[in-house]
Amino acid sequence: MKKNIAIYLVLILLYVYYNLFFPAAENRIRTAVNLLIGSFLMAYMACIAYSYLKNPEKKRKR
Repeated sequence: MKKNIAIYLVLILLYVYYNLFFPAAENRIRTAVNLLIGSFLMAYMACIAYSYLKNPEKKRKR
Protein backbone atom coordinates (compact mmCIF):
# COMPACT_ATOMS: atom_id res chain seq x y z
CA MET A 1 0.00 0.00 0.00
CA LYS A 2 2.85 2.38 0.77
CA LYS A 3 4.22 1.84 -2.73
CA ASN A 4 0.93 2.93 -4.32
CA ILE A 5 0.72 6.05 -2.16
CA ALA A 6 4.33 6.93 -2.98
CA ILE A 7 3.60 6.62 -6.70
CA TYR A 8 0.49 8.78 -6.28
CA LEU A 9 2.52 11.41 -4.43
CA VAL A 10 5.10 11.47 -7.23
CA LEU A 11 2.35 11.87 -9.83
CA ILE A 12 0.86 14.81 -7.92
CA LEU A 13 4.28 16.44 -7.61
CA LEU A 14 4.85 16.03 -11.35
CA TYR A 15 1.44 17.59 -11.99
CA VAL A 16 2.29 20.61 -9.83
CA TYR A 17 5.77 20.87 -11.40
CA TYR A 18 4.26 20.78 -14.89
CA ASN A 19 1.77 23.54 -14.06
CA LEU A 20 4.40 25.78 -12.50
CA PHE A 21 7.24 25.45 -14.99
CA PHE A 22 5.77 24.23 -18.30
CA PRO A 23 2.43 25.97 -18.80
CA ALA A 24 0.93 25.70 -22.27
CA ALA A 25 0.78 28.90 -24.30
CA GLU A 26 -2.92 28.67 -25.07
CA ASN A 27 -5.48 28.53 -22.28
CA ARG A 28 -7.61 25.86 -24.01
CA ILE A 29 -4.65 23.50 -24.33
CA ARG A 30 -3.68 24.07 -20.70
CA THR A 31 -7.25 23.29 -19.61
CA ALA A 32 -7.35 20.11 -21.70
CA VAL A 33 -4.01 18.90 -20.32
CA ASN A 34 -5.09 19.66 -16.75
CA LEU A 35 -8.34 17.75 -17.28
CA LEU A 36 -6.50 14.73 -18.68
CA ILE A 37 -3.92 14.65 -15.90
CA GLY A 38 -6.58 15.23 -13.24
CA SER A 39 -8.71 12.42 -14.67
CA PHE A 40 -5.70 10.10 -14.65
CA LEU A 41 -4.97 10.97 -11.01
CA MET A 42 -8.57 10.27 -10.00
CA ALA A 43 -8.59 6.97 -11.91
CA TYR A 44 -5.35 5.92 -10.21
CA MET A 45 -6.84 6.78 -6.83
CA ALA A 46 -9.91 4.68 -7.69
CA CYS A 47 -7.67 1.74 -8.63
CA ILE A 48 -5.82 2.03 -5.32
CA ALA A 49 -9.12 2.08 -3.41
CA TYR A 50 -10.48 -0.87 -5.38
CA SER A 51 -7.38 -2.98 -4.81
CA TYR A 52 -7.42 -2.08 -1.11
CA LEU A 53 -11.08 -3.03 -0.72
CA LYS A 54 -10.64 -6.22 -2.73
CA ASN A 55 -7.69 -7.47 -0.67
CA PRO A 56 -7.77 -5.85 2.80
CA GLU A 57 -4.35 -7.05 3.98
CA LYS A 58 -5.46 -10.42 5.31
CA LYS A 59 -8.30 -9.13 7.50
CA ARG A 60 -6.29 -6.30 9.08
CA LYS A 61 -4.89 -7.04 12.52
CA ARG A 62 -6.51 -5.13 15.35
